[in-house]
Order: sequence, then structure tokens, then C-alpha cells
Amino acid sequence: MIKGKAKYPLVILSLVILSNPNVNLIDILPDCIAYVLLLLIIGSLSETVPYLAECKGALIKLALVTLIKIPAFTIMYSNMVSGKDIVPLFTLVFAVLELILLYSAIENGFKALGYIGERTDCSSVRDPFPVGRGRTFTPEDLKIMTFIFFAARAALSVIPELFLLTPEDIALRKKLSEAYPAVIVISVFAALIIGMIWLAHALKYAKSIKKGNDLSAALNELSAKETTEEMSAKDKLKKLLSSLSMLSISSIFIFDIAFSDIGGYNKLPHFIYGIILFCAIYNMSYNKRIRVCSIIGTAGFSLSSLLVYVFTSRFFESYTYIDIPYSNLAKSAYLPIKIFAVIEAMFAILMLVSAAFATVDFIKKH
Repeated sequence: MIKGKAKYPLVILSLVILSNPNVNLIDILPDCIAYVLLLLIIGSLSETVPYLAECKGALIKLALVTLIKIPAFTIMYSNMVSGKDIVPLFTLVFAVLELILLYSAIENGFKALGYIGERTDCSSVRDPFPVGRGRTFTPEDLKIMTFIFFAARAALSVIPELFLLTPEDIALRKKLSEAYPAVIVISVFAALIIGMIWLAHALKYAKSIKKGNDLSAALNELSAKETTEEMSAKDKLKKLLSSLSMLSISSIFIFDIAFSDIGGYNKLPHFIYGIILFCAIYNMSYNKRIRVCSIIGTAGFSLSSLLVYVFTSRFFESYTYIDIPYSNLAKSAYLPIKIFAVIEAMFAILMLVSAAFATVDFIKKH
């Protein structure tokens, strides 16, 4: 756990990073950096303060999702001709995934602060704080504002990409293409304004807690009282059912893999399968090696599956499967698909093995 004096600058830096516009490639300060910083700030406190373990888990998944997002969109935009129509789909999927995980992180983070305020004499985390001109904000108000900010930022990241769709109406297609740059600029500035408003309030709250100078003492008090308790049978069952539900959802992709030759495309983006499987593995396992293997497997599988999709799209612009035995150019165009498909399968095996070990690990412990 990082010492108290070193935490405050990291808090400020993470808030600044999260406040900047995030319209796909226009993300000067990648969010994954902020989530890693927040994980460093939380440190071992997740073992002492209730709700922080759930918050930490959501932040780890957010760091992974936002890290994968960087190469994913880089590859798609570098292949804009073949990937133009899938950009809106991928943008929407990433936005929804991030919002789901952000809801868990924000909700549990504020619950943890509420717990500290209720169980200790630390009044700075629960009392209203000044935001200027005699106005005050409560932590609950800030939580609602945080939800609104991230929801608005997600919407602003999706709206411009809808203009990349290619409708059959040529005149409409031309209008959408011409309007795209202006919509991007408007979305970035709107996200920047909303982000600055949220950042100003979040920094006021952080400053109020720092000024109160009672958080460190409260955490030490909780740590002294902490007695590790075993999970209740109900909690164990809930955790197991949650993981099994995610595994069940991920099984949908097996059917997509089985029918992937219809039209030459996978109908469901496979990187989602990797992320869902990672969430299930992380939820069940307490073993660091298994978690590291699941992170490597998920990241590798997601990136390679995206490359397979992009190269497949490019291949079917000029060729079909029938051309492969008769055309050297078709063979050359199809070679990257075969290579990345093999890599994708190798990472898929690593993910599935990690899932098996995570299940055994859970059974042994509970």
C-alpha cells in the first residue's frame, strides 16, 4: 500500500486522466493509466475496507478493456476501407462494457467511503464539501455527477461513429461522410466541457478530504480492528453462480465459431468472449498465477481475433475461398488470416486452461 503523503498526487493525476475526452483514438491520456494508478492507491486496503475488493476487481477489468481498446481502434482505423462498418459496432461494445464496469467501480468506491465515514471519526469523507460561492456538494451528489459524466462521455464516443455507417442511399452516405469531422470536433469539445465540470467537483472533494487530515487515522483504526472472516455459504454460492452465469453467456460464442464459415465472417466479435471469460476466471480464482495467465490469454486472444476479423474483411473485398487454390495473390492475402487464427487458438487454449484451474481452485477453497 502506498504511503498517505504519496497518494494525493496520484489521486489528482488519475482524476485528470479520466476527465479528458475519450472519443476513440482521441484519448491523449489513456484511461488504462488512471485505472492502474487507482489500483496502486487502493493497494491492500481492499482487504480492510468492505466494498473496495469489488471496486478493485472492476478497476482491473477496466484497465484490461481500455488497454485492449488502444490497439483495437488503431488497427480498425488503419484499415478504414475494410473496417468502416464495424467501427460503430466495436465502439458501442466497448462503451457498454466500460459503463457496466464503471458502475461497479463507482458504486462500490463510494460505498467504501461511506463505510469509512460511518465506522470511524473520519467526517471529511461523509460531510458536504464547498464547491464555490457558498454552494456545497454532498458525496452522494458527486456520485450521481460521476455517473452522468461517464454516461455522457460514452454516448459522445458512440455518436460520431454512427456517421461511419454506409447506407445504400449514396446521397445520405456522402452527407454522413462530410459531417463526420464536424461531429467529432463537437463531441470532443462537449466531452471536454463536461469533463472539466466533473473534475472541478471531484478535486474539491479530494481537497476537502486532504484538508480534513483524518483519513489515514481512520484507515489505521479500521486496520487494527480488522479480523478476516470466511465467506458465508450464501456469498460463496453467489460468487460461484455469478461466474457460471458469465461462462454460460460466453458459450454463445461457441455457436458463432461453429458457423464462422457462413459468409466467411464471425458474426460476434470474439474479443468480447475473451473479456467475459476473463471476468469469470478472475471472479473465481484467488491464485495470482492463474489471474496473470488469464490476463495474458485474454489480451492475446482479443488482439489476435481482431486481426483475424480485419484481415478476413480485407480478403473478402477481392477474393472468395474458391480463389485460394488457383490464385497466388489470394493465397498471400489469406496467409495472415491463417497465422493469426493459429495464434488466436493458442491464446484460447491458455484462457480455457486458466478457467479450468480457476474452477478447481474455487472448489478447493470453498
